Amino acid sequence: MVMHPQSNSSEASSRQDTHNQHLQALPGAHNSSPTDLHFIIFALQTQTATMPSITNMVTALVYLASAASALPANVARQQTSECATGTWYYSCDTNVGCFDHDPCANPTPVSGKTPDKAKGKPTSTTSSSSIKTIVPATLYDIYPEHPDESSGPVNGVHLETWKDKSQVEQVIIFKDIPAGAKNCDLSWRQGPRYSRRFLVKNSDAQADARPLSGFPENDVTYNSIKPFDDQKSIGGPNFSFWDDREEDTHVVGGVNCAETLSFIVGLRNPKGDSQVYLEQDEHENGWTLTYH
Repeated sequence: MVMHPQSNSSEASSRQDTHNQHLQALPGAHNSSPTDLHFIIFALQTQTATMPSITNMVTALVYLASAASALPANVARQQTSECATGTWYYSCDTNVGCFDHDPCANPTPVSGKTPDKAKGKPTSTTSSSSIKTIVPATLYDIYPEHPDESSGPVNGVHLETWKDKSQVEQVIIFKDIPAGAKNCDLSWRQGPRYSRRFLVKNSDAQADARPLSGFPENDVTYNSIKPFDDQKSIGGPNFSFWDDREEDTHVVGGVNCAETLSFIVGLRNPKGDSQVYLEQDEHENGWTLTYH
């Protein structure tokens, strides 16, 4: 009998096409990589060579399909219609798309190195206890239009202008500042609205604060303070609109620290027809001095 190799080749090709048709019918086959498909084809060829019956072929296909579906969820499946050659589709956490490596694999920590997530975590918190805050020892109201009169000690911030002149200014005295104190700053603060007495009339409540180079031995008046009012302004405390806002702290400016510090404060614009009153207390409202 004469053999026809060409016929055998056609028969093998027909079997291959049949295998491919069965393979494409497998669940998940469209998502398998070329390596997965070649493995399944090879297994089918082996099965058909040793067990040519239809029943055995179906059994082998079911077995291999089950094995393929058991692959880990984050294993790359090549999307030939979406990903370029050499890249595979991944989906995990925020990594979705085509990659040439597995972005879903967690790197193994190297001994002696800090994980990236822990690098930004602070090892300690800066303590605010190094900053000390004190309140005035005494406040005086002085009157430029009545230079030999004064009121004091008083218990609050009080500044006024009317008739195009500064009418009420204030002298602030801080005492018992430690000899080693540094970074002395004059500030003012306002506490919660429900518990404070804070009133501002008109919108021009910008003031000026100047340190005094000395202090009178006797009565504190506008005239007795005037010889010591020879320093430049360190800042402008602005009370405008703050009387209807929430609690806050406002830095005015810094001076060289000394055991006793005193300041004079008055509204900047004498034509503003403005008034400021803020009750002074120990913890939440009024003038303060901070230092390190």
